[in-house]
Amino acid sequence: MKTGAFNAEAVFYSSGTTMQARSRHFVSDLNLYHQVSERIFEHFYGSLQDYVVLALLPSYLEQGGSSLVAMVDYFVKRTAQQEEGFYLHNHVQLLQNMRQAHSRGKKVLLMGVSFALLDLADELKGQEDFSGVSVMETGGMKGRRREMIREELHAHYSMV
Repeated sequence: MKTGAFNAEAVFYSSGTTMQARSRHFVSDLNLYHQVSERIFEHFYGSLQDYVVLALLPSYLEQGGSSLVAMVDYFVKRTAQQEEGFYLHNHVQLLQNMRQAHSRGKKVLLMGVSFALLDLADELKGQEDFSGVSVMETGGMKGRRREMIREELHAHYSMV
């Protein structure tokens, strides 16, 4: 649904995990969408240029049409980072790029859907130091794992 008459520059889709048809979000000005996203990020986290943005968003990447993927892609391009931004299941490369960013004095923002972050935590089982990494949960289990309350999720993550 959209309000008013305009030609959409982009159409984003929901994840569709409620077993209903994927809802649509019509965007008239993609540049404005990106500028607002960056401003909101910087209000809470500081300059985007201080970060390397890494993402574990498998369900979003696999389905396509995600506003979250578009935002993360924009952030990665704005930072002009050397590291790849998206990791479907390649945790080894993700961790190498995290270490590389730290060695260059960059802050690391790891954005991920809950089930993918849990998969990473389970795989590492305390073998990696995540101090100095900001983790941003971007969604729930997407039908891939048992739903958990936030405190339970955070307790699981903190075991890494």
